[in-house]
Amino acid sequence: MKKLAATINIHVRFLLAILLLCSMHVFSSCENNGENEEREVLLWLDRMPVLVSSVFDMVDTDPPRYKSLDEWQEAGRKLENIEDRLIKIFEKNSDSYRLEVTYALMFFGTNKSISTLINVYNDRNMHNRARGIAAITLGKMKAHEACGPLSKTLLTTYNRTLSTNTIIGLGELGDPNGVPAVKEYAMRYSDYHSGRKMIVNEALEKMGSKKLFPLPDEIPQPIVDESSKTCTLSGYESFDEWRRAHQESLCYEELLLDLYKKDPSYASDIVWELQSYATDKSIPILFDILNDIRAKHSARIFAASILVKLNVHAPSQPICKIVLSTSNHELAMELIFYLGELGDPDSISVIEKYAGTYNDLPSPDKKIINETLAKLERLKQ
Repeated sequence: MKKLAATINIHVRFLLAILLLCSMHVFSSCENNGENEEREVLLWLDRMPVLVSSVFDMVDTDPPRYKSLDEWQEAGRKLENIEDRLIKIFEKNSDSYRLEVTYALMFFGTNKSISTLINVYNDRNMHNRARGIAAITLGKMKAHEACGPLSKTLLTTYNRTLSTNTIIGLGELGDPNGVPAVKEYAMRYSDYHSGRKMIVNEALEKMGSKKLFPLPDEIPQPIVDESSKTCTLSGYESFDEWRRAHQESLCYEELLLDLYKKDPSYASDIVWELQSYATDKSIPILFDILNDIRAKHSARIFAASILVKLNVHAPSQPICKIVLSTSNHELAMELIFYLGELGDPDSISVIEKYAGTYNDLPSPDKKIINETLAKLERLKQ
């Protein structure tokens, strides 16, 4: 009897050992499968097409980046459970890929992503453009729980990019509770150019409120040429009216450039439009706007962003001079990224000098500066 019990005990132990090995194998297989799934999504994020300005690192990838946004989105739709996998990557990676995931959720996010996107928006260490993407996405999702955070940030931020995208997000949300914040913010600034006024008006209308602009004292008045008695805007009462009349023209870019030559005071409105229409023809005027200290900071920032998009090669010295002379941090950061694209190691000292004047740079800005310096140091060797 004892012998039988011992034999049974051996068999039981043997079976338990087999079960343990099987479970370890299954666990290992699941873990490897999870890693492979994550790697598949990360590769897809790496191949995101290059976008305007310094939001994403403009580096070569292998395999190469997708040539268009449509092609990239189509590849994303073929990935199973793409939204869940994106959220998992966001939660796992404290720094890397958070910006890319935020952008991807604009196309693939549902209600499951709302809490993640609100966390992105509320995180002051995130790039302001990533926070802006989150704001617009939350608006399109009709995530009414985001109305409070968006309204609060709109009244406390000094960043024009974030504030503009927050206004767009509140408009997409369509929640009347966001109206007071949009009106209060817009009325703080007398230098709103017509492109931003249009965004405010559209947002307010979507929230069921009346338009705020144009105000009588803010309508851009056409400038009269005393010698010919003809008006710069050719009889149109405002730039908005001129834009609506000419935007469908096949030579709209040329018309914008011609208008700037006639009257540089419309630089902010013109460069706003050139974000969508600029080609190599616009390069000389974009540099004029960038170098014009009388132009608004927003116009100079957009000019720099478009030059990066067009991959324009230029001497680095004039750019370095602006970095050290401007009082606008956002413009300086856009130009620092541009210096990295130009690839001139002589600009290293300028970037280091600029970075040394700030003790509390936001994490995204530190990342841009460090990566730009590392890139230029490699070129120096």
